[in-house]
Amino acid sequence: MASKAATLGDPRRPAEIKKYVRSAEEGPHPLGLISLTLGVGSMAVKMKAVGWVALLVSLAAIVHIPGSHPDFKQALSSSMISLVSLGAAYFMPVPVRPGPAAAAAAPPPAATG
Repeated sequence: MASKAATLGDPRRPAEIKKYVRSAEEGPHPLGLISLTLGVGSMAVKMKAVGWVALLVSLAAIVHIPGSHPDFKQALSSSMISLVSLGAAYFMPVPVRPGPAAAAAAPPPAATG
């Protein structure tokens, strides 16, 4: 087998080798990145206002998609994250922590003795 490969030579054609050239992609769209960040932040702290801002920024990112290189996957993911963060802010229960007002309104403990 080794002798057969030596007699045939190298199968590559050096004249047809083309150097790899990177495409002109700029990376993630800034509005989509901001929308993802705001959506995840809204989901973490359950703030409705941040969720609405994330949704508006994701819609702005969808509107400003460049025509030469549409990146629908990033636009769809940023809008879905913002919608999920709004759902988490509105429908997930927020645990109630007793604060100083709740302690002041509570009746004093009964004396035993």
